[in-house]
Amino acid sequence: MTSSSFSRLAWSSKAGRGAAVAAFVLMSASAAMAQAVTLSCPTPTSTGVTANLSTAAGTWETSGDGGAWVSAAAYQHPAWTSTPPAIWIGAVTGASFTAVDYRVMVNAADPYIDLASATVTYNYRVDNTVSGVTFNSAALTSSPSTTFNSASPYSSASQSVPLTRDANNVLTFHTTNAGNPWGLVANVTLTYNCVPPVVAPVPADAPWALLSLSGLMLAAVGFAARRLRRN
Repeated sequence: MTSSSFSRLAWSSKAGRGAAVAAFVLMSASAAMAQAVTLSCPTPTSTGVTANLSTAAGTWETSGDGGAWVSAAAYQHPAWTSTPPAIWIGAVTGASFTAVDYRVMVNAADPYIDLASATVTYNYRVDNTVSGVTFNSAALTSSPSTTFNSASPYSSASQSVPLTRDANNVLTFHTTNAGNPWGLVANVTLTYNCVPPVVAPVPADAPWALLSLSGLMLAAVGFAARRLRRN
């Protein structure tokens, strides 16, 4: 949103000024890192398991103009169109950022998750535009024409994502901003299947396996010899 637009819409009322100040205070107090969304398998063979990655305070983080990542704050300007059930995250800050990144971390350490089955779908509105969406190193789809008050949010098709078995997976929305305030609302669903971990068979010709077999044979021969001597 441009500075002039913000001046007309927010600062024209005491309520607007109060909301802006409150958002700034929240952002200043939210330097702690957000919590990752942890994936899990209800059963070893569950299919179509979904995880909610939608924008929210506490799980998403923001970075303005390449600065430090901070935990996102819930904030919605009166001019922004709601996109439920997700909530807007953003703020009015002293610095008027030209680029704002938003991210959510995903922990997929559960050994039963079928990493190759992971897909993501989302819809969003943004102030001002999304310049790109990535999941780890993979580029996903977006629309530069969708803004904070577009008639309809941008909606993606189901897209495969390169999930890794650790807590370092990250979905990032890269945005451009024309002035205070700035914000993003996105409904995001990650879907995956579960499979039992593959247990590698023990090679029959492994040296230690042969030694174990030889030991058992020798023990059997010894036992038989002792029985013969007693008889």
